[in-house]
Amino acid sequence: MAREKKFELSFSSDSSVYYRLEIYDNEATNNAYYTPDLSSRGFDLTYQTDDEDRFTGLIPSELVFDMLITSNAQQSLINDIKASVYGRWQIGVYRSDDDSTYTLFWCGNLLNDISPEQDVAYPREFSLTAVCGLSNLQDIKLNEGVGYTTPSSFTVLQYFRNAFTLQINTDTFFSGSSPFGKFMRTFVDWTTDTMTHQADRDPLVYSRFNFMAFVELGDSGVKEYATTFELLDSICKTFGMRVFFSNGSWVFVQVNYYDNWTSGNTHFFRTYNVGNDATGAPDTSGSTSSVVQEGTNYKRLGGADFDYLAVLKEVRANYDRLQTFNLPFLQYSNNSDTSTLFTPNFNEIPLWNGYRYNNLTFSGTGFDINNSKTDKYVADLGSIAATTNSTLRFNRDFKIQGLDTFQPSTGNANILQIKLQLKFKLVGASDTKYAFIRNGTEAWHDIDVDFANSLTFSSIIELNANNLNSNFTFNINCETLTIPFDGNLFLEGYAAIYYNLYGDALSSESAIQVVEGTTDSDHILCYSPPVYNQNGGVQYLVDGELSNLEIYRATNAPGGTAIATGVTYEVPDLLVGSSPNGIGRIEVYNFTTSAWESFNTTWKAFNAGTGTRITQLLVEQILKGQNVGARTFNGAIKITDKSLLPYYFGIVIDGSTFVPYQCTFNAQQDTWSGEWYEINLNSTGQTISVGVDTGLEVVNEVGNVSL
Repeated sequence: MAREKKFELSFSSDSSVYYRLEIYDNEATNNAYYTPDLSSRGFDLTYQTDDEDRFTGLIPSELVFDMLITSNAQQSLINDIKASVYGRWQIGVYRSDDDSTYTLFWCGNLLNDISPEQDVAYPREFSLTAVCGLSNLQDIKLNEGVGYTTPSSFTVLQYFRNAFTLQINTDTFFSGSSPFGKFMRTFVDWTTDTMTHQADRDPLVYSRFNFMAFVELGDSGVKEYATTFELLDSICKTFGMRVFFSNGSWVFVQVNYYDNWTSGNTHFFRTYNVGNDATGAPDTSGSTSSVVQEGTNYKRLGGADFDYLAVLKEVRANYDRLQTFNLPFLQYSNNSDTSTLFTPNFNEIPLWNGYRYNNLTFSGTGFDINNSKTDKYVADLGSIAATTNSTLRFNRDFKIQGLDTFQPSTGNANILQIKLQLKFKLVGASDTKYAFIRNGTEAWHDIDVDFANSLTFSSIIELNANNLNSNFTFNINCETLTIPFDGNLFLEGYAAIYYNLYGDALSSESAIQVVEGTTDSDHILCYSPPVYNQNGGVQYLVDGELSNLEIYRATNAPGGTAIATGVTYEVPDLLVGSSPNGIGRIEVYNFTTSAWESFNTTWKAFNAGTGTRITQLLVEQILKGQNVGARTFNGAIKITDKSLLPYYFGIVIDGSTFVPYQCTFNAQQDTWSGEWYEINLNSTGQTISVGVDTGLEVVNEVGNVSL
């Protein structure tokens, strides 16, 4: 079986634009294809947005057309479409001004939801529907068909590319180069100082985060993945952008970009061929405008009306950092030796000899940590902010176990002593401090005191033939004093195990080595098992309470006084942000140091203003476009010649720029109909108050920001 074209349908519009629809069977058994006619409407292409939400993220599109079947052979293919699974049948729509050179206009997957079949003689009319694939991502886990298994960070654009190529699978309509190679096209202009503002540096490529922000651990420790739609839509909302398929490309455009296109500034586009892995520079880049003028080539039809979106009195966005510093899915090293990196399956801590957690089974000797501080466990927990009254809590169980392959010395019991030693290390811009992890409260120290002075646990146990597989469990619950400064946080530790083969007590201690005669010390385990709830792990606290939520508010306050009436705009909870804490924190590439930074607060919109956290920038940008309301245009636009008006174009009506919203394009009539909303960022006399909330109290008042 192979991919073969089975139908080719053609027509020309009222303005003599030529369209060709090609339908492919990805499991065809022969190469025969047919050329039936279309009904008089040609096709309708509809873009589906959330009602009254200017910042809808993912915008699915749907193509509907009517095919006139004239033979049993064609009917047989229609029956195959009815019975086929989603993704087998695909359609490409091509556009031409001269019926000679065609370019890709739209593509998608056919649905098997065909209109009721008429019991009439040929020709019979069937209505077929195809979708771009975005809506179907609501039923697909983000790791289905994608290698999101080993915890890792991907660029923002990579997440989209992976979904488009590995889950939607319409990339077969693209070649490596133009005219059908422009797979993705971005109009995104929120940048940081370290990223630098220039055409060939796409913020979506030079920003990344760990996909584990969208993975939870179930009660049994099984990873539960969010859907791909949830992942991509959350990214869209974080960056204030819309993503859809238009004019032969996946298009990324920030909502407020349209205002900048009409302001005379330099605004960038970047395009990526289908073969680009979205980790580096785009294939092409430059500056452009995608706003056209209503009047000559684009005429407003009669019967339209104008309305208004509500004035916003407040915009609120919640950044959910999940369980901060709970050792989820982090790489750790043997004493920071990057040649020996290991990734826990969940969030376990291996401390001594050969521990590896895999489906609740102990196995392997892949991580040899023994009783020397030179072989210590090191985990990089990332950046941390010294918020007022912020502390760290360490609360985990540790276990000691001898496997059944452990061999006591002949005629003697194995009397073991375990000493467990742990500490935090906080590395700031100009200082480093340490906090030993012991039960109770612990201060931060200026000097790295030897591990021997930070004894956490010491116990004498007896391992013999009767209890080899028993778990000797103990708990460590420690809270530090106030975090002294911002910095990068590390967890370090090791276990020391001693034995005495000739008595009931440790009158003399001998250190167990990795290989020690008949003791089989590599079959003794010391570890902290995975943690599945918020009560355990490494927690960031404010005033003794968990602080997993940051709430950003922008308030409409003309003249410094908040308005009394209006609507509160609630951004759905975000799992990606520029907070220093949290799994989904955005890393930004620094072109000066040639390194990724785990925390950056210098986000700017369109290379203007003062740098701030990305979620704060988002609420400012949302309010800026609706603090005096925004008009909507409900009507139709007629294209009077062969001019192109793709969905991502804005159109100037009566001097104001309007952006397509819920709209349908009828190809036969060259007409767009639906709703557009106004981009009006004129905020003269408006001030916006912004605060960062931990869910307890406002801890970082930003003050008034003039826009």
